[in-house]
Amino acid sequence: MWFVTDRDESTDAEIGRMIERLGGRAKLKVLPKREIENYLLESRAIATFLEEKQKAGGISSPKPTPEDVERVLNEEAKGLRDEVIRLRLERRLLTPVFLRTRANTGTIEERINSAIKALGERLQQVEGEKASIVGEIDKSWPARALDYVPGTLLLERVAKRFGVSFSKDKGDSERLARHMRSASVDYELKELLNEITQEEVPAA
Repeated sequence: MWFVTDRDESTDAEIGRMIERLGGRAKLKVLPKREIENYLLESRAIATFLEEKQKAGGISSPKPTPEDVERVLNEEAKGLRDEVIRLRLERRLLTPVFLRTRANTGTIEERINSAIKALGERLQQVEGEKASIVGEIDKSWPARALDYVPGTLLLERVAKRFGVSFSKDKGDSERLARHMRSASVDYELKELLNEITQEEVPAA
């Protein structure tokens, strides 16, 4: 059995815990890019998709070229740097605080005070954690900007620049994927699909 999930803002430690919980019951593949839509950020495919949307909507905007799309992708990705930082900071510091679990002990007052203390410590960590995240991102930005940004949000912004919309919920990810050439499919996805399909099926 296989589980495939987006990277989102998961840390290596969180991924390690997920793998540990699965044990040997299943294999987990965490995609290195933030979400599956980040694997669709291919300018030629997007240009074809946008032209298709323009025609369907009766929009007379200039036909988008792959070069136009590439330029807009990079411009919009640059503008999402702060969003990448915010999402990572939220993941680190806004995890839930549970007051009522089997592992919790003590009186109601003690549990509440313990939670208040934990939240106070997090508050003191905000600036330090933010600086750490900025440092991590700056090491590989802009080379990996298109891997780090929320792919769906980026596609929404790019589509808007060309007078149309992109909606993951309405099937636009699948429509865009149809325009991807085999040579443009990321090596990581090809390797994953090959590994899954080549795996031996257990004898009945």
